[in-house]
Parts: sequence; structure tokens; C-alpha cells
Amino acid sequence: MVEGTKKKPIIGVRYPGKKLRKRTLKVERANSALWANLFDFEVVPYEKGKELNTQNFTFGELMRDFQENKRNNKKFWLMLEELYNDNTITKKAPKLPGIDS
Repeated sequence: MVEGTKKKPIIGVRYPGKKLRKRTLKVERANSALWANLFDFEVVPYEKGKELNTQNFTFGELMRDFQENKRNNKKFWLMLEELYNDNTITKKAPKLPGIDS
């Protein structure tokens, strides 16, 4: 678990996230990556203690949720700015629709 507890999980991480496979390179250079899909873990979201389908928890879904539910909330923006600038969160996230803040 990354956030929450075993009884009430919010976000988890699964290893390995994706299998590696050898790439076929047209031109091989000294710094060429010889393997494709270099994901070393998969983020696993939970809602009310149940694992969600990770295919629905994508960057596109996060951006859509942000656009529809969070972009106009001043408290949410202040938290994002604090996280970006100081790498800390000192305030409680506001309760907003969509993905839990």
C-alpha cells in the first residue's frame, strides 16, 4: 500500500507492472534501450476498499477528472502549487466530485 491501510486501501503498487520484451532496433547505438515497456510497477487504485480496474485509471482519466471536477477549486490549486514548489502537503484535500483528491 502506498496510501491507506491493508483494511482500507486507497492506492497500492503492484510489481512487476509490465513484462519487458526485447526491442528490435533499426540502428543500435551505445545508449539505445534494448528493452520495451520498461514499467517497473503498476499503480493500483482502490475505491471503498475494492481494487479498481487499472485500465480505467490512466493519465487521460486523471486529466478528464481534473478538467471536470477540480480545475476551478482554489483550495485544490493551492495544494498542487505547494506540492510542486515544496514537495509537501500540509493541508487536508478538499472533498470534490470524481477521483478522491
